[in-house]
Amino acid sequence: MSNGRELLDASAVTVARPRAAAKGAWRQAEGVQAIFWVGPTFLYLAFFIAYPFLMSIYLSVSSARVGSPDFHFVGFLNYSRLFDDPVFWQTVRNSFVFTFASEAIRLVIGLPLAFALNRTFKGKRLVQDHPHPVRDPHRPVLAGVEVDVRFAVQRHQLDAHDAAHH
Repeated sequence: MSNGRELLDASAVTVARPRAAAKGAWRQAEGVQAIFWVGPTFLYLAFFIAYPFLMSIYLSVSSARVGSPDFHFVGFLNYSRLFDDPVFWQTVRNSFVFTFASEAIRLVIGLPLAFALNRTFKGKRLVQDHPHPVRDPHRPVLAGVEVDVRFAVQRHQLDAHDAAHH
């Protein structure tokens, strides 16, 4: 006569095997799902970041010109010309001056403003929700573009309406 312990051990083995097989199948399916979900990101990175980056390096060491189909390898000749050009160095200086000056202005205006907005005062929500030119310099530009697009759509609709009725 068998005792209950042997039956429990046998059923545990038979239940564990299908679970292990299902777990292995899930891992394989997980790998396929990972490729499916992450693949478009890698394609995006390849086409819009890696390809232009590699192409710019390739073009920088060649004699390619806009509109001309012929070009050949020139090595670092383009770079030596660039580093000898005084306009390039003036551009580098202007970029540094603009960057450091704009960040200094943001720091001088933004830091006291952040400390002031951190305190409690009447109308704090109104001030915090309103776009600030130092904190969000792009918002007025985006709003202007949005208004321009809306007016362009309206003008197009009016022009199409006038053309249909005349």
